[in-house]
Amino acid sequence: MPESLPRKKGFAGDASYVFTVLFGVTRARRELAAARAATGAERQRRDDRVGAMAREAIADDELALATVQAAREALGDLEDARSRRAGAVAAADAEISTIRHDRSRDSKEHQAAITTLEAELAQIATTLEPLERDAARVRKQAAAHRSTLAAIDQKIAAATASLVSVKVRIDHATVQADLASLRADRQGIEREEPAIAAELHALEPKIASVLAARKDAEHKIRMAREAETEAGHRADERIAAVIAQRTVEERAVHDADRERDAALRALGEDLCAERPAALRSRLDVIDEHDVVIATRERRAVELGELIGGVDRRAMARGFAVWLALLAAVAVVVYLVV
Repeated sequence: MPESLPRKKGFAGDASYVFTVLFGVTRARRELAAARAATGAERQRRDDRVGAMAREAIADDELALATVQAAREALGDLEDARSRRAGAVAAADAEISTIRHDRSRDSKEHQAAITTLEAELAQIATTLEPLERDAARVRKQAAAHRSTLAAIDQKIAAATASLVSVKVRIDHATVQADLASLRADRQGIEREEPAIAAELHALEPKIASVLAARKDAEHKIRMAREAETEAGHRADERIAAVIAQRTVEERAVHDADRERDAALRALGEDLCAERPAALRSRLDVIDEHDVVIATRERRAVELGELIGGVDRRAMARGFAVWLALLAAVAVVVYLVV
């Protein structure tokens, strides 16, 4: 007789049945969830026992059973395939480690080269600074000489014009003396120009050479940095490719593990069916798990029948009774108030 929730006859029984169902079904569902969880845990323990028994049978060379021998060969093939895949995973890990090590070494070399070039560039800047300062001084001096010559030329032109002017009365002797002085000054300044030009001419090749060296150093630094970036990209691409291959091999290892575990469980179930005397103690423990699982499954079925066996008509009548009672109480309260 399946378990069911108790119900009395009559309207009072229907009214009380509502609470019986609410509390009883809640309790039954809670117990059913616990029973299913316990059954799952018990099945896992049983599977572990079955797998352990299968491993023991495989390792026992004295256990001469056709089932065990066939399983040994199949598991041997699986283990060989798994070992190859695991070796590929280990090789991929080693390759990734090598790539990262080489990348770190190359990066240090590139950085050292860049540091050397930057120091060279700083030294070039130190050399260039006084040369450019001297060149600026000489150019400024040349500009001042040109300005002075232009001013003297203007004065000479003005004095010469005054000699032939009829509007201005001048002392020709004095003007001639001034002109001579101006021409002498101009000649003196002109004599300084070759020296200034020679100094500037001597500085310009040096500056050009230093500027070329600076440009070359800047180019080398730029190329070194680009090489460093490119090397990083190539290393990342190689690592990504190896990781992708490693993922494939690792997935194959996991598949091989699942196949091995499935083969061991299948062997264990076959041994449970054959029940060899050499594994009697193991089989007795597994039988205990089977009894516990069967008991809990039977209880789960009973709880399911209990939950599914609710009398819906009685529940509907019970709700109707409670609604009627609540309506009557409301009417009484309304009349009293």
